[in-house]
Amino acid sequence: MLSTIHALRGIASIMVFFAHYRTIDVLASSSNNFFSMGAYGVDFFFVISGFVVCLMIDNLKKEYPDHKFKVRFLFSRFIRVIVPLWAAIFLQYLVVGDYSGLDNLVKSVFLIPSQNSYYNDLVVYYLEPQWSLVFEVLFYTTLTLFISTSRTFLYSGLILLSLCIPSLLGFDLYLSNPIIIEFIFGIYSYKLFRDGFIRESYIKTKYLYAAVVCFLSFSFLLKGQAGDIDSILRVLTVGIACFVIITLSSVNVELNQNIAANNLLMFLGNISYSLYLTHMIGFRLFTIHFDGYGIITLFTLISVITLLFYIVIDKTCHNFSKKIIKR
Repeated sequence: MLSTIHALRGIASIMVFFAHYRTIDVLASSSNNFFSMGAYGVDFFFVISGFVVCLMIDNLKKEYPDHKFKVRFLFSRFIRVIVPLWAAIFLQYLVVGDYSGLDNLVKSVFLIPSQNSYYNDLVVYYLEPQWSLVFEVLFYTTLTLFISTSRTFLYSGLILLSLCIPSLLGFDLYLSNPIIIEFIFGIYSYKLFRDGFIRESYIKTKYLYAAVVCFLSFSFLLKGQAGDIDSILRVLTVGIACFVIITLSSVNVELNQNIAANNLLMFLGNISYSLYLTHMIGFRLFTIHFDGYGIITLFTLISVITLLFYIVIDKTCHNFSKKIIKR
């Protein structure tokens, strides 16, 4: 794993954490509205996923010249992504029960979009952050369809792009949201990395800094619509900035070496999925049982939950998923 991309996962999960931090009633404050831009951490996740999964598939094609690894690939993704999700849903159920309605809970287990009674019947999943995993699974499935071909990434990208057409034409279809274009950005970023198309002159840190400034500027300017996953403007601003950051950081050898030596950033990358899945559980547990104990208690509670979930569930599933795709 490229250390820059691994670290960006950790940073993205912290961004999402703060985006949800401002929504908790006992923590709500007008001064916290700034954190809404943290929702754009998900855009990093999508571009990173496009990059990393394509890298994984290329490595699998080398290991399996006959390309007979479709089942292994899908099963490994199921273990890596869905099993921890189900564990997190179960933990949230222990804390708040079927707060959103039984129909929403059941459909959320199977990644089916449905109305959430807690959120005034808006389409919100039982475990709020899991919406992004629906698009992850869509991405994995699309890639699997073309794994046996020599143009896996091209065909997959075209299918993902075509899926956006109904939404761009004004139809309200959940799986047609333009945000899936960011997986295509990840695919293209990987191809630039793999094929060595980035010139040495563009690897300079100043270009990476400029991309980060653009990302922060776009995120701030669009913070009022950070929850809109059907925004093509989001894709063409924040999404492209994420693409540039990931592309430039992936080819910067010195930066990768420096980050690899940073234990904190590597640790944040390791626990990023656990934090992403469990922080809302921590918020609710705090609201119900520890309201009034202060922010230090909140951060301690979420740190403990995240770490335990990582050790018991996430890390175990990750290791098992890697064994599945090996001969």
